[in-house]
Amino acid sequence: MAEDTKLAAINEYSTGMQQRIALITGVLGQDGSYLSELLLAKGYKVVGLIRPPASFDNHEYLKIAGRIDYRECDLGDEQAIAGTVAALQPDEIYHLGGLSSPRQSWAAPKAYTETNALGTLYLLEALRKHAPRARFFNAATSEMFGMGHEQGLQTETTPFLPTNPYAVTKTYAYWMADVYRKSYGLFIANGILFSHESPLRQLEFVTRKISQAWPRSISAWPTRSGSATSTAAGIGGTPGTTCGRCG
Repeated sequence: MAEDTKLAAINEYSTGMQQRIALITGVLGQDGSYLSELLLAKGYKVVGLIRPPASFDNHEYLKIAGRIDYRECDLGDEQAIAGTVAALQPDEIYHLGGLSSPRQSWAAPKAYTETNALGTLYLLEALRKHAPRARFFNAATSEMFGMGHEQGLQTETTPFLPTNPYAVTKTYAYWMADVYRKSYGLFIANGILFSHESPLRQLEFVTRKISQAWPRSISAWPTRSGSATSTAAGIGGTPGTTCGRCG
């Protein structure tokens, strides 16, 4: 009977006797957009925190813009975060938002600390006080490892040796999430994300710059006759085309 009860609980959580609510920070970014698409397909109500000015290009590209409940909320605003979580009572919180440029973090360490470090703390406090049954995911980063490695590899046991303000703020957020999980018995998971690509990734990342430039540069390659080609082969497409997000 115990196993039957456990299985029933798992099935109820997966299918949901009522519509589940997911709160996503960074909802307009690469990961937030794909996550939103997935959760909507599973029947979730998706609520995304945004801070103007905001671009909805990713959501329009995925055709999900009209299906998400957008709420204006700054991660540095403790009261706004607490009020949103208390009113919404989400079943799941996905914390993907924040400032994410190691290079730019040197010019704005205070802003990175307020957004990435304190913003995560405010969310954890809101979780503890107002939605302790919710499941919380915190997106960490491989930047926390810095130059640390174990025989050339980085694993979950590799010590963190952050080398820039961005990495320091994300390390703070990682350990604060870990402490709240252990101290308060909350369902909190840290995910250490390495660089990952898609057509939705922002153009300031070097890999996106390469994918943008490659179709254009290939058009200048000489053909067997010695003249330049007149069309570029799009990434994942046919000659003369480019993918919808690659220009």
